Amino acid sequence: MRQVDDVLLHRDNRQGRYEHARWVEDVARWEAEHAQAAAWLLGVQESWDRTEAAMRAHGRLVRAHELRLLRHEKAISDSWFDGSDAEHERLATEHERLLARHKEIEEVHERLREHHEAIMAEIPELLKISLEGAMVQETLA
Repeated sequence: MRQVDDVLLHRDNRQGRYEHARWVEDVARWEAEHAQAAAWLLGVQESWDRTEAAMRAHGRLVRAHELRLLRHEKAISDSWFDGSDAEHERLATEHERLLARHKEIEEVHERLREHHEAIMAEIPELLKISLEGAMVQETLA
């Protein structure tokens, strides 16, 4: 016949209650933190969508600017020998405007490039942390 040590049983039960209380607190905190993270991720998705829209608009702008530069270059070539002074002046003025616009586009392009590279550098780390072992599966008996 096995002898029961009531003191040990009570100590084990008290320790178990303490651990369970801590686990309940942990789970409540985790649930609140996950809810906050879900809100942050929604904000990230909205920001991602805005960035993608800005990137696409920038791409359209770059292509349109390239076409304007090609047309300008052709106009310069066409007027090279037989263009009037007024035409050469108009092309020079247009050229200055295109240079200024080119500089504006370049500045936007650089900001988008830096933003894109920063995001793309962080995403693999976030995925590694969130996808590898982030979920502990347990079976309830």
